[in-house]
Amino acid sequence: KTSNSASVGSTETIMFTDSATQDVDLTYITDRVISMCLPVQGYQRSHSNDIDVLSNLLKSRHKDHFLVFNLSDKYYDFKKFDNRVKQYSFPDTLCPSFISLVRILGDLDGFLREDEDNVVVIQCSGMSTRTGILISCYLLYINKFASFRVDEQVFAALSHYSQKRGLPNLVLSPSQLRYIQYFHRLLRSNRSIPLTVPTNSLFLSKIKMMNVPRLEGHKRGNNLNLCITLSQLFDRPPHGLIHSYQSPASDHVPLVPDRPIGVSEFGYQNE
Repeated sequence: KTSNSASVGSTETIMFTDSATQDVDLTYITDRVISMCLPVQGYQRSHSNDIDVLSNLLKSRHKDHFLVFNLSDKYYDFKKFDNRVKQYSFPDTLCPSFISLVRILGDLDGFLREDEDNVVVIQCSGMSTRTGILISCYLLYINKFASFRVDEQVFAALSHYSQKRGLPNLVLSPSQLRYIQYFHRLLRSNRSIPLTVPTNSLFLSKIKMMNVPRLEGHKRGNNLNLCITLSQLFDRPPHGLIHSYQSPASDHVPLVPDRPIGVSEFGYQNE
């Protein structure tokens, strides 16, 4: 049994409450797209992420009409969800390739089109950043915010997710925000994205960086703070970071601080 306060589309609460007063971290972003925490079993579980409570809730509300998309690299007992789980792992601080993104969105959209009663459940781990990125991209993919100005649509999608999720702010790095903007731009261009890697793929073999400029106005004593060069190469999971290089500098400041950026910083609120 669930409380009426967590009805589909409600923005007042993000929790379901069962008859045992157990709060379950599961949110309807739309009436057919659900955000869920990582299901946990064993001694680490709590009321909000108990795998038995989550699975029973989904099966009682949607029977065999749900499909879970696990974006984390963590595995759990998929049998609890009648094996209705698809595994799409990518690192928490990175974004999937556009090829991977389109494959995920294709599977997600295809399942929703099979039956009008079907719902999809997106979950990752941690702070739900990966879930927010994927759901925001899907909202743009189905053109949910077509009535908004083009330059507002990305932030409308991010704000919609944050408000439904009950988050004051979806924290994204600048590169994650650019990723969603690039995808939105690609959708507007009507260009197709290949779902397989072309046989004539180009492989990165060398990166050449020119001298990094000095920054003015950051003196400490007789020393002038310098920029540094930082490069990192990542392989697809489970390998992760495979190479990292940082130019030596005893005293430096970043040219562009890669601090997290929140949706609310742009002063935009979605209805």
